[in-house]
Parts: sequence; structure tokens; C-alpha cells
Amino acid sequence: MTAERHRVPVNGGALALVLHLPERQPSPCVVACHGLSASKDSDKYLLLGDELPAAGLALARLDFRGCGESSGVEEETTIATRIEDVEMVLAFLGAIRGWTAALACWARALAASWRCTWPPAGRDCPW
Repeated sequence: MTAERHRVPVNGGALALVLHLPERQPSPCVVACHGLSASKDSDKYLLLGDELPAAGLALARLDFRGCGESSGVEEETTIATRIEDVEMVLAFLGAIRGWTAALACWARALAASWRCTWPPAGRDCPW
């Protein structure tokens, strides 16, 4: 397993992103979205960074704007900025890894509900 650190540009700053990759590629990717007053480095996300690649899945852990190692002010966080942050991360992952099928599925799930549930109701994703 390898872990890559990235900076994803957003309006007025950048998001911190850690991408954990399994040995076997290509692989599906899980995007971990932390809650308020948390970060990508919460214990559960660090554990997922070890366990998911071992199971053959990639994991992308991000810090939303104003959290952890990302730029911004947490008090200025809104649902709209969080959605924008996830969209920027998804576009970035699509550009560097070609995960376009996953991005389309995730975008539909995100648009349908802010609960970040998986799989989306349509179940037309390839995995």
C-alpha cells in the first residue's frame, strides 16, 4: 500500500488530501468526509487508511476548508462549501486517477442527499 499527499486548489486556498492506494490497480475509491470539528486524521479515518487498501479499495481522506491542514476558517463552513470541496476533490481524483465512473455515481448520491450514503439509489455504479 502507498499513501500520497496532495493539495487540491479551491477558491482562496487548498484542501489537504491523503490518498491511500492498494497494491492492485485499478481499484474503486472511497472518499471519507469528516464531520464538523474533525479532520481527515481522526482515528477512524486513519484506521480506514490501513484497512481499505488491504481489502483492495483506495481511500481518499480530505480536510474540508478550515479543518486540519486545509486553508480557510471553519466558522465559515456551510453545506454549500462542503459540497464544493467534495466536488473539487472528485474532479481532482478524476484527473489524476481517471475515476470518472465513481465520480458520476458519487455526484448523484451527493445531489440526492447530504447524508453521504452509499450506494446511491440508482445502483447503476460499476461496483
